[in-house]
Amino acid sequence: MAKDEDVKDYTEYPGKAPTDLQQRMVEWLQGDEVGADPASCKNKSEAFALGVQLGVALRIQFQKSDANQAARAAAAEEREAKQAEKPAKKAKKAAKVEESEEVEETEADEETEEEAPKPTKKAKKAAAKKPAKKPAKKAAKADEDDDEDDDF
Repeated sequence: MAKDEDVKDYTEYPGKAPTDLQQRMVEWLQGDEVGADPASCKNKSEAFALGVQLGVALRIQFQKSDANQAARAAAAEEREAKQAEKPAKKAKKAAKVEESEEVEETEADEETEEEAPKPTKKAKKAAAKKPAKKPAKKAAKADEDDDEDDDF
């Protein structure tokens, strides 16, 4: 017996609108290639049974059909075009954000320059000092040590 978690509720499907694929299949079944005519059935139940019969029997053939393959290719191209637009839109939006940030930074810089205190003598001296020289002797000695190991 199936667990409660495994039981699926399919009662929502009759209320859903058909997908593009399902609608294309209906058109294909009623078109010249198959020629199904639900109006020729005696009642709705017979028409429904005809739809199920043809849908199950011809599903694979429809999937392979030129009409379906062309529609799928067109849909794929449309998706790719939309995907290509997204980075362009994001870049445009980012450029606008950067532009507005630059304006804000410029305004903030102007305010800061007006309000900024002058540097002290101590700060000026520290800025004027030259950076300490790196010991070059250690690097040269390390190279000599490497050369000695090569003799083995």
